[in-house]
Amino acid sequence: MHVWLLTVLAGAVHWSTAAAELAAAAIIVRFAFSLRHVEPTAGARTRAACRLRLALLLWGVYVLSVCISLVSSGELFTSGAGTLWRPLLFLAILLTPMSVQDLIRAGSVYLISGLAAGVTLLLINVAAGYQSPAIVFTGLTTFADLTALLVIITVATVAFHRTSPHLPVGIAAAGMLSMVILFWTAARAPVAIIVIAGGIMIAVSRPRLLVLWGILMGSLFILAPPGLRARTAWVMRGNPIDRYIVWEEGGRHLTDVPLFGSGPNSYALTLSPAALNRFVNRPPASWHNDFLQTALDYGPVAATAWGGLVLLSAVAACRVVWACRRDGRRFARAIPGMACLSLTALGLVGSVVTTAILGSVYWTVMGLALREWTSSDSGSHPTPTRGTPSYRTEDL
Repeated sequence: MHVWLLTVLAGAVHWSTAAAELAAAAIIVRFAFSLRHVEPTAGARTRAACRLRLALLLWGVYVLSVCISLVSSGELFTSGAGTLWRPLLFLAILLTPMSVQDLIRAGSVYLISGLAAGVTLLLINVAAGYQSPAIVFTGLTTFADLTALLVIITVATVAFHRTSPHLPVGIAAAGMLSMVILFWTAARAPVAIIVIAGGIMIAVSRPRLLVLWGILMGSLFILAPPGLRARTAWVMRGNPIDRYIVWEEGGRHLTDVPLFGSGPNSYALTLSPAALNRFVNRPPASWHNDFLQTALDYGPVAATAWGGLVLLSAVAACRVVWACRRDGRRFARAIPGMACLSLTALGLVGSVVTTAILGSVYWTVMGLALREWTSSDSGSHPTPTRGTPSYRTEDL
């Protein structure tokens, strides 16, 4: 049941915030009802068990700090409610038995759903004579970030999969279409992320194709809408951008933030009226940096705990990606890690963990990325009892 719910979440994120929230809530509720079927294993002193305990400890500190901040700011049942319950996805995914075939199934649905959404949006906007994307289901920034993850999945599959010559060809065609859709959105950060992340994966697994990757990215950039080139040139010339101003303003208040932050409305409370006159275009809707947002909203305790989780997942992702460079049979293990690293990088220049759809996706892929590191030897993972699907470490 967990696998089907994960698949529903993978298919829903491109289309509707409500659909994604319902799917995420279903995963959490299903996990809560299955807790009685999970028993701790022997071998509690193994290294993997210690990693699992550390991840759960950091997660617990983060959730507790966020809860205290929401209660003290009076936002527990209003705008901050989603920030509190979406991290439960991390717990559900981390502790739920799941094989590599289950991961491939959910990833395939994500790929098909994303392509369908992208093609639909292209047809709608082309028919309307667009200059820039006018109609998106989940918002332009969210859609661009989700499409970037779709490209990461396809590049990881082509780069690491070596057991079947037919699968990478079909996936490569889907990935090419996904990259066209992403460049069409003219979103700078997601485009930069796939250029860098794709280059890293190809350099690790198929270094001979690195030049071809560079030519492909350069061609897409040249053929992209003029808005992407104009916005990139503006930054490359050293011109001011609104995000720099926001980060500067937020950085000034880090030393004055309370232990548990100012609540989810810290942006509106902290941004000074004088800063509003400095913006080039219009004031951004948030701090546009997950670390800065977490520190100011929920305090240094939550920021430190969440930063620890990010560091753990980054280490786990790097280890898995490096291990998969010669083991194409386990290529699916590299996908959550690269997705987690990519979303973390996107969070440096935008808001990911605190948003509805991207937050659900982020906590999910972080849980998947950490599964490998916390189940790499015996006794490191809860053992399912009767009535729970079987779990094998080697499947991950």
